[in-house]
Amino acid sequence: DQIYAKKKNEIFKKTFDMIDTDGDGVITHVNFDLKNLPEKIKKIIQKITDELKLENESLNSEEFIYACNYLFEHLDNNDKNVLLNYNKYEKMCEINK
Repeated sequence: DQIYAKKKNEIFKKTFDMIDTDGDGVITHVNFDLKNLPEKIKKIIQKITDELKLENESLNSEEFIYACNYLFEHLDNNDKNVLLNYNKYEKMCEINK
């Protein structure tokens, strides 16, 4: 479903933009920051960021979105729902600040 895929990719792009600390369109094993993400989102994408650190790799936004889509296919339904309801979690974080 194209609408579903578009929503996922928008969420993954938004996540990328939030962790790209210098705004250069690339995250590396040393220049990303998860502190602006809701805790549940951090835990889900940590597999990607852990691999970045382990392999000393970098990802641009397209590669990050691809990695998130791959990860998404292997998540349980609860974690999928957390990602798909990202905006709700983001608003909750704003309220808690």
